Amino acid sequence: MFRDKNWLIILIAVLIGFVPLLFPFFRGQWARAEYQVFPLLLAGIGYFLWSRWSSAKPVDRSHWFPATAGWFATASAIFLLAMAMFFYSPWLAAVSFVFFSFAIAINVWLRWNVQGIFAIWLLTCLLVPPPLDRDRMFIAKLQLFSSGFSSRILDGLGILHHVRGNVFDLSKKTLFVDEACSGIVSLVSILTCISVYVVWQRRSLFHFFLLVAFGLGWVVFMNTVRLVTIAIAWEKGGVDLSSGQPHMLLGMAMFAISAGVVYCVDRLLLELLAPIDVEWKERDASSDKTGLGLMKFWNAYLASPREGEEYVDKSAQASVPTSTPEKSWKSFFSPLSSVGLPVLGLLVLMGVAQLVFVAPSAATLRTAIDNSKKRGMEINQQFSPIKGVDFNLELIKFTPEERAKFDAWGEFSRSFEYKDEEGNIYWVSADFPFGPHWHDLRDCYLGSGWKITEEKHFPMAVTLDESAVPRLGTSSKAAGWEADEFVTVRKNPETQPETLHVIKAAFYADGKIFNRPRGGSLFYDFVTHVTKGRDRQEQADYFQIQVVARSTQRVTELQQERARKLIGIVSQNFRDFIAEK
Repeated sequence: MFRDKNWLIILIAVLIGFVPLLFPFFRGQWARAEYQVFPLLLAGIGYFLWSRWSSAKPVDRSHWFPATAGWFATASAIFLLAMAMFFYSPWLAAVSFVFFSFAIAINVWLRWNVQGIFAIWLLTCLLVPPPLDRDRMFIAKLQLFSSGFSSRILDGLGILHHVRGNVFDLSKKTLFVDEACSGIVSLVSILTCISVYVVWQRRSLFHFFLLVAFGLGWVVFMNTVRLVTIAIAWEKGGVDLSSGQPHMLLGMAMFAISAGVVYCVDRLLLELLAPIDVEWKERDASSDKTGLGLMKFWNAYLASPREGEEYVDKSAQASVPTSTPEKSWKSFFSPLSSVGLPVLGLLVLMGVAQLVFVAPSAATLRTAIDNSKKRGMEINQQFSPIKGVDFNLELIKFTPEERAKFDAWGEFSRSFEYKDEEGNIYWVSADFPFGPHWHDLRDCYLGSGWKITEEKHFPMAVTLDESAVPRLGTSSKAAGWEADEFVTVRKNPETQPETLHVIKAAFYADGKIFNRPRGGSLFYDFVTHVTKGRDRQEQADYFQIQVVARSTQRVTELQQERARKLIGIVSQNFRDFIAEK
């Protein structure tokens, strides 16, 4: 396929047009362990196109509706790519690539009978994670469910433990569910493998959805089994399977079991969804034709052919006129085609514009972000984030922390613990980097076993000066800080209930204030995600400031008032020290 000079023209145009923004997108995906399976998707897409093109025959399916759909997909792709360039959004560029791939798939379907061309296109959709952290939110809910399920099993086995959200306290060991359930047996990796397998075996779309539904439940079950196995190995044999090579081997064993079970379920579905022989009903004039339409619908849209049966492309019936390769390629590159030479030329120009204008600006901004992160890491015990408060606080502890990249709490933290004259404790911390969209700190506390009892939002008195450097693709100035406030309660099994009063605010690496999207709708939040920042995968750059008042009873009004004063002062002090201005 790719030796054909016509395909080389398409491939080169697509690479020039999308790679400048897709490269940072995939580099960011590789940094997240659950998305490191994307090379399998790319390899599968390439293999399926190459192998099925060899048997493709030219056809002529000229029709206004698919042609219009192709132009709509192309126009959407060009528009989204332009927006991705303007706002420097690698995620939006990936969405644009999916739309343009759909336009190519439509134009191929119009001119060749490539088997399963739209199924192959669907694989490209799996390359793009959902916006606004919807994937992380969904996985967090599955983790909480898995935690509760695992706890019940450990209770039945007599394993002493205490569960706090996604945290398991074993004897002399604390286990976090994300650590026990990460790696190869993740939701993304299993669903990706199922998708590639289904396209390879040419199963029906209904077959695919059933197998994915099973895979979703199976992932939760297997990660529960893995967590229980780790707990038993530690409690009964003193063997730590939660990290290092033992954990990797355990994950590989679980993946092998999962692959075998998914294969068995696929074979079962293959028998249950077998096509119905209806030819005898059509030939026999005396046969009752009742249900014939339903059986044809089953065969066309729900059934999967058995092994050894010839695959029939429902879209390429004998009634479809044939064509010639020369005619098909000529119409493919025609100006009337939604992926013709004019469109491919425009794509090349947009790719060159990315290299000339966007890449240098992004590199400069990346340097500024790295400098701000470096200054954040230089915060030490001598730094005073509370400088300017009108009440006495005594520093009792300073804690620098470093976590995994894209950790829910931030890769780095610099936290200070203070005590006031009444003996009340306050935590003050800068956590970074996040971004660009709002990071829901509540999920982190819920996952650690805290229960949120109250929450509200308020504007802070501190305002940002006009010297802030405008962000790439923006020119507006921030009006002022906003803060989120919530109260959490957790019962300590060894002492008594503990209450935290948490207030948080945030700013970008260039000093511009980051305020949580408050449009009241998913659409507004999505627009904010695209237009007011860069993707978390590659350009995470905002700094989150926390002030936490702690008490074994209910946090007093005095503590709450002091926490609100602190958030304004420490946010500004951290920003003045960290931000690239």
